[in-house]
Amino acid sequence: MSLLLNDVDLKGYFINRRCFSTDELSHLRRAVSQSYINRLHHASLPSEILGAHCENEFPPLHYHCISKYINHNQFWSKPVRVLNKQFTQWLYGSTLMNNYRQAFGNQILITDEEKLGYGNVYWRLVRPGIARDVGPLHRDKWFWDIDQSQWLPTYPTRRIKTWIPLVPEPYNNGLLVVDNSHMSDNIKWETFEKDGRIKPRLIEQSLEQAPRRIDVQLGDALTFHDSLIHGGSLNLSSFTRISLEFTIFARIQ
Repeated sequence: MSLLLNDVDLKGYFINRRCFSTDELSHLRRAVSQSYINRLHHASLPSEILGAHCENEFPPLHYHCISKYINHNQFWSKPVRVLNKQFTQWLYGSTLMNNYRQAFGNQILITDEEKLGYGNVYWRLVRPGIARDVGPLHRDKWFWDIDQSQWLPTYPTRRIKTWIPLVPEPYNNGLLVVDNSHMSDNIKWETFEKDGRIKPRLIEQSLEQAPRRIDVQLGDALTFHDSLIHGGSLNLSSFTRISLEFTIFARIQ
């Protein structure tokens, strides 16, 4: 897995192709689906609509069909999209995390930005054609620069992000990155408020090249540098985009 480490350092990202077994991928989708359905029971949905929606094989895929009944921006705050502790424990034993231990060493921790007492793995919903569902271009590092209260290990570490798509059609429905942007010292940014939180965004005039959509297939995972400029692309597909994300602390050897 030295290629993973080299690409994250040199290019800014690495695509882990087919890094989940069929059973592991099914487990990911079931965990997200259950979390999603549990949350939907707190919405004021007509019972017949909720029942029919939950009969879909992967209900989050069809969220856009019922979102008119929900105050989307308030209902889906980040804390309610964090999967439970049992899922995080399962993920530590997955093929992907075993690959990470080979590449980055055995001392790996999933970060706890929401201060829940365990590593946070959370999912996202992006409806077709809804620009507000998409985050602006940014570096994840800037979130940590804004919130200085975050816990950090006592030993030297690097932060590495993972993005996992749970739907197909990558060309219409994926993540944007700016190649090699993690090595640029000329990137400017600002803060703004969205959904009650202070967030960072790129000042785009400081960008030297345009972002491009990455071809990450179902069953793949995108691993990228904490300082890589990235952001969601507008969902051009006919279904809701669902993805999983988490950040790890990897001890610097």
